[in-house]
Amino acid sequence: MTDEQTNIENQEEQTTREDVKEEKTLLQEAESQASRLEAANAKTEELLQRQEKIAMQNMLGGRSEAGMQPAPVVPETDEEYTARFESGQVDLLK
Repeated sequence: MTDEQTNIENQEEQTTREDVKEEKTLLQEAESQASRLEAANAKTEELLQRQEKIAMQNMLGGRSEAGMQPAPVVPETDEEYTARFESGQVDLLK
């Protein structure tokens, strides 16, 4: 075997080692990203469950808008309106 053939084989061996190292780093990076994604999914699931629980409490606790009746409108006489206007209780921008 000549020196040239030995050099070529050494270069091929070195290239193969670099490829293996690169594959390991890519694999480690993919595993790291996968674990971060799993953690984010778990957190999202936890937040979704909390939101569902809050929505259920609002519906059952009487705080939802369903079934609520608006306050009845009490008719106001002109004299009552004038008194409120003079005392500054009337909002003219409404």
